[in-house]
Amino acid sequence: MIQLERDCCGQAANGKAAYIRRLALTRLCRSADQFPGPCSRRKTDKDAIRYLATHDNSFIRYFEGHEGTVTNLALHPGADNFISCSVDNTVRIWNIGTKQWTGKLFLNTPYLSAWDPSGNVFAVASPGSGSILLYDYRNYEKAPFSVFDVLKARGPADTEASFRGWTKLEFSNDGKHILLGSRGNGHFLLDSFDGSLKAYLKKPGASTRRLGVGEMEGGNMESSGECCFAPDGRYVISGGKSDLLVWDTLMTPGSDKVLEPAHVLEEKREAAVVAYNPRYNMIASADQDLMFWLPDPTA
Repeated sequence: MIQLERDCCGQAANGKAAYIRRLALTRLCRSADQFPGPCSRRKTDKDAIRYLATHDNSFIRYFEGHEGTVTNLALHPGADNFISCSVDNTVRIWNIGTKQWTGKLFLNTPYLSAWDPSGNVFAVASPGSGSILLYDYRNYEKAPFSVFDVLKARGPADTEASFRGWTKLEFSNDGKHILLGSRGNGHFLLDSFDGSLKAYLKKPGASTRRLGVGEMEGGNMESSGECCFAPDGRYVISGGKSDLLVWDTLMTPGSDKVLEPAHVLEEKREAAVVAYNPRYNMIASADQDLMFWLPDPTA
């Protein structure tokens, strides 16, 4: 997951440069008080997660324990806790104040995670089982209180998209929807209460070169999230081989649940990572180039 306020290899939120290019980082996310906050590093230091302070570009803490590549980091929306997922088939819960994990779940391919807006529920996506598991944060040691079968809810998507190529998991800010990103022909917009398919967000063009999270084939990088919700929860933005696609979730999909893009933001460069900054009302997209998108003041 990447959440950008400034170029993460350039200016940090306090105006100083964050020198993190020399590390083989695979995940980066912003904490509530510092940028960039927790970040994961591949294949070294026991696949450690590091907590970076930007005032002096030093690592405050190492969070060690994972025995495989970290595939996802998800920060709690209101507390100093975060979730990490890994190819070692564990999900770990951490507190930024201590280097030892505070909770651990053993799951099959738990490659993506997300918090609901209240912070009381978190979801874990398992492409290997084709399911999304919902946990009560106060009782996560118990079984998930709900399991959504993506294969059952896939709609017009092919069967392979139900088990492979997942790129993003996110709750909408109103808590009503879950976005499951896919490098296939579209993304899944699910009802967050019963897991039913609300719409299949069809991508008219080709996907990016990046693989699904947890997949390693042909030397291509895995995805860091090519789609996201807008802050109002109404719109979904996605990248691709070219252009940014925007879907209006209030529009009625067809009888087959397919929803076509409502808008296309033209750009010929590939956008393999997309994030929305609610503070500045701007979109960031990136692959080999980093682009910032601002609202049209005349619209």
